[in-house]
Amino acid sequence: MTVKQIVQSAAALLQADDIEELFAAWQDPPDGETTEGAPPADPAQDADVKTLVKSVNLAAAELCANGFPVCRQERANAADGIIPFTELTCVPSLVRGVQRNNVSVSFTADDRGIIVPADGEYTVLYIVQTTDKTLDEELETGAGVDINILTYLAARNYCLITGRTDDAHIWDQRYCAETENKRMARRARVRGRAWR
Repeated sequence: MTVKQIVQSAAALLQADDIEELFAAWQDPPDGETTEGAPPADPAQDADVKTLVKSVNLAAAELCANGFPVCRQERANAADGIIPFTELTCVPSLVRGVQRNNVSVSFTADDRGIIVPADGEYTVLYIVQTTDKTLDEELETGAGVDINILTYLAARNYCLITGRTDDAHIWDQRYCAETENKRMARRARVRGRAWR
């Protein structure tokens, strides 16, 4: 899903008619121009839309920190006992594990990269560091995150930024209920462990 989709969904939830009208005019301008003869305003330049975009980016970062991380597993090569972070397609915020030939190996990480016992090819499992996205970019989210969760959280963040704390409390409750439902559904599907 794109940032724009979440912004439009949050604008509808917040009943921000001016933002919805701005997007409608931009997507389907009457004869390509407004009544004043100028092209319609770019939504990305609107202050409220910028605040909503920031709210969406904050929501994505918060979801990653609260149990819905974006995880990647990639093959990378080590030279001189170090897998440079440039070998990975995204910047890791946390390295969860490193394997060589499907066997976990011990590792440490520092500013040079991931330090492993020997040179060669490894499989690295890591959590992706969130980065701010623009209005038209795709937002990468963790498993179980849908547009509803992001919309509630973005609406809450927008209300907090704009000083509407009572409304923020309402959207926070909706966000908490939605994420708890996701967590419960995820727990319900996990098989029990067998004790030996």
